[in-house]
Amino acid sequence: MSRVFYISLNFNFRRNRIIIQTEKIILTNGRIYSSDGLADNLIIENGRIKAVSSDEISGGKIVDLHGRTVLPGFCDCNLDFVNWAAEQEILNLSSCQTLSDITSALASYSRINPKPLRNWYIAKNLPDGIEINHDDIDNIISEIPCLIFGNGFAILNTQAMILLNSNEDMLENENANINKILPKLSHDDIIYLVKTYSNKLPSLGISEIWINIDPEHSEIFSDEIYDSLPFRLRCNFKFTSSDALEEFLSSGLRTGDGHPKCRIGAAIIPDNIDPYEQKNMIYMAHMSGLQVICDFNKTCLNVIERVNRKTHKRSRDLIKDPELNVYERLKVPGSGGIITRNDKNLKSAFQKGIVFCAGSPENKLIPPLKNISDFMKENLSPGGALSFYTWGAAWNGKTEHRRGEISQGNDADIVILERDPFLIRAEEVSTIDIAMTFCAGNVAYNSGALM
Repeated sequence: MSRVFYISLNFNFRRNRIIIQTEKIILTNGRIYSSDGLADNLIIENGRIKAVSSDEISGGKIVDLHGRTVLPGFCDCNLDFVNWAAEQEILNLSSCQTLSDITSALASYSRINPKPLRNWYIAKNLPDGIEINHDDIDNIISEIPCLIFGNGFAILNTQAMILLNSNEDMLENENANINKILPKLSHDDIIYLVKTYSNKLPSLGISEIWINIDPEHSEIFSDEIYDSLPFRLRCNFKFTSSDALEEFLSSGLRTGDGHPKCRIGAAIIPDNIDPYEQKNMIYMAHMSGLQVICDFNKTCLNVIERVNRKTHKRSRDLIKDPELNVYERLKVPGSGGIITRNDKNLKSAFQKGIVFCAGSPENKLIPPLKNISDFMKENLSPGGALSFYTWGAAWNGKTEHRRGEISQGNDADIVILERDPFLIRAEEVSTIDIAMTFCAGNVAYNSGALM
């Protein structure tokens, strides 16, 4: 059976306070996949797994699982949570068939959301063939800027035209890009998104996510926020230049620093910059003790190999979506990888000893069990497919000593499934319902079937 565990996160937060479950909870009468094999009972206390046992036990709050399956909580290692959550605030017009449908949808949306994110109203997927102009939008939304995105263009209302200094109410082609047009999310915007959409993830069995944020938001999660989060955060920082990376490093923050619920992760080095700059940034981050994440490209892999040979400093740098022909090269420096698609001949990676973790592609949230089902269809064993979201995620996050498998002393991040993925066909795994999700011993999600 493949190993499974969880992740811990850290930040520039000097307080080490965390709300945890102190009451003893005993999960019993289920299929508990511990590091030593199947067990009958799982005891949670003080946010940790106190014991995994098949002996008769008493005391504490007994939860009868009625044969359900217990696994380590899932970790999504690629979800861009903030941007995904921001996408949920955009009005989707794809089901509209007439101009009247569009205006009705805008009127309803603006009424429900009097203070939109970024102080801009955004709609997307304007159907082909429906013509709308700034006058149509102004009749509904006049005081707040509004953009409606179609296929390669955007329609502006008058307020948006003023702010964008445009004489036309249409932007076309590459200029019609949300990220190019809109202001960046503010501190308050991000706090709002975290509060509003965080409860969605535990319902999918997720007890931890890796998020990608800009360095200027390095202290954005206050005690109020991260103490109440129903999952753990590992914050990876996106750097666009050596200067930005150097400024961050001067603060003294490194991978693993922070609070039990929110820790610093890796430095994300983009591939759309000068190769020399990229090389310098990888070397600087690696030598300073920051884990590195790169999209797969020749420069990145060459530099990681060179730095490892020269310094023998293993930081488990990660390559995102590597190709099959570099699996052997990843193994030599002890690097891992992040998989966002299931077409990478992953069985070969297992045979070569590469440890992968998995996650959602970009801003699209994919339930872990859906991806696990797809991995199994590619001839991976259930244990191998599950490890991408459990043990593999913990190893690549450098927290295998605390998470990713169910064993005594580990953090109580677990998920209870209604069916056992080891006992059903691959195509059925995606249909498994989540009964409960625990994070740090707290119930993060409860379907109501057990407690």
